[in-house]
Amino acid sequence: MIQFETSSSPFYTANKTYCEDLVTKFNEINVEFTGFCNSYGYTLESTLTKGQLNYHLKFHKHQSTQNGVIIPVNA
Repeated sequence: MIQFETSSSPFYTANKTYCEDLVTKFNEINVEFTGFCNSYGYTLESTLTKGQLNYHLKFHKHQSTQNGVIIPVNA
């Protein structure tokens, strides 16, 4: 199950739309995701087995909000 934090941010709307699209596509092949989605990004994880192979899927997006003191942070 994915935990969605609610917000009126356009960043949240874009992240939520992307996550919901992924979940919809993978539900068609019976893959369940766990993770979270908020304005700063998302992390979705799942494990599936096809034939004799095991796959661990991880979709991750993170937005940094820290100011770089010595080295600038690309936020």
